[in-house]
Amino acid sequence: MAKNKNAGHKGSYGYQKLKEREPRACIRFKCALPNTILDILRRRPGWVEVKEEGEWDFYWCDVSWLRENFDHTYMDEHVRICHFRNHYELTRKNYIVKNLKRFRKQIEREAGKLEATKCDFFPKTFEMPSEYHLFVEEFRKNPGITWIMKPVARSQGRGIFLFRKLKDVIDWRKDGVRTDDQKDETQVENYVAQCYIENPYLIGGRKFDLRVYVLVMSYIPLKAWLYRDGFARFSNTRFTLSSIDDHYVHLTNVAVQKTAPDYDPEKGCKWMIQRFRQYLTAKHGAEVVETLFAEMDNIFIKSLQSVQKVIISDKHCFELYGYDILIDQDLKPEFDAGATLTAVETVTLSSDTRGGSSKTGPAGVWTFSFSADRDTRTNLKGKVQREQCISAVKSTQQLLRVSDVTRKQCPGLWIYAQHRSGGPNEQQQALFASSSASCVGDLTLVCTRGWE
Repeated sequence: MAKNKNAGHKGSYGYQKLKEREPRACIRFKCALPNTILDILRRRPGWVEVKEEGEWDFYWCDVSWLRENFDHTYMDEHVRICHFRNHYELTRKNYIVKNLKRFRKQIEREAGKLEATKCDFFPKTFEMPSEYHLFVEEFRKNPGITWIMKPVARSQGRGIFLFRKLKDVIDWRKDGVRTDDQKDETQVENYVAQCYIENPYLIGGRKFDLRVYVLVMSYIPLKAWLYRDGFARFSNTRFTLSSIDDHYVHLTNVAVQKTAPDYDPEKGCKWMIQRFRQYLTAKHGAEVVETLFAEMDNIFIKSLQSVQKVIISDKHCFELYGYDILIDQDLKPEFDAGATLTAVETVTLSSDTRGGSSKTGPAGVWTFSFSADRDTRTNLKGKVQREQCISAVKSTQQLLRVSDVTRKQCPGLWIYAQHRSGGPNEQQQALFASSSASCVGDLTLVCTRGWE
């Protein structure tokens, strides 16, 4: 339960210590967002919504509550809230780009340029107006290409526009360049300018991106869950570069597309990732698709690692990130680092329990877990469903196949651990290449057939 630090045991947030130890048959929750998240929480068996001043065990709060109350609220061991204190390191467009650039330089120093290329999954990006002059230099090196401007702290496509001429972004010149008359003017909103992907992979002539949800439970050690049933979001209009002002062509945000004159709410503009994967496999083959999804795994891991040392990790906090992945015509994924990673958009997929049981959590959820443990022994945990956990403590550099029972439930589940001191032998490499797992450095990555 959560209690105000300044309140006595009998205050509005308090219980007597004896009462605190009493087991409860329900989970008390609060939700500050009147959207799909609230609907899902209300439908969960054993979850009870509490009123404004009631005591809670789980709080889906907004960031304003976090800023004002986190440091003044006592939380028991089991209490959880939906944000880390400095969550903005990975949710603001300018901060995530800075963190990724810094992390890439760190990897290059420690592991070399080849390893650093694994961080080359986001387009050239400049913060405006602070990096305006750097942007101008890059702009003049490649005249005629298309750029996209995105406000750093807005979402759902608001404030975004494309441009090809410097005069379209003249308002973002750095303050020192402004004239005396301009100094008194209100400063422009902070934006990021990104090189626009002019050759996206198209399906039916339409642009799309992939929305994938990653749930981070801890940064130290780094633990994350990847929701397998993400979706592809399509634009409602065929792609063309002849009209860069048409948001229905270039922006895939549902909030934008549903306002299109010919938008059909019955059909919508989404594909489940399973359908998308089947389409690509039929067209390009399974090996190409495996490579694509492995590269997407790398994006999730590297982006989380880039903020691992700066995020204030707290056992009471978790975060749900919505990654937007763009794919070019060469089937190379790019992290839309200008996408706002938040949990405030609709997440109706979270309530989908097809093939699973509500008692153990949706089977549509699987995990990959990773840690940089340098010990000679590694704890490996592959969590297939909420109530089922496979655990083993083995020497490093081993490829482990899970039990027969688990393999029947989730065929193709593999667990792989690689220590910094070396990699797998030839036999292990052959087995690993045929599995659905991925290995990045000294990380443990657990994959199930669901991500295929």
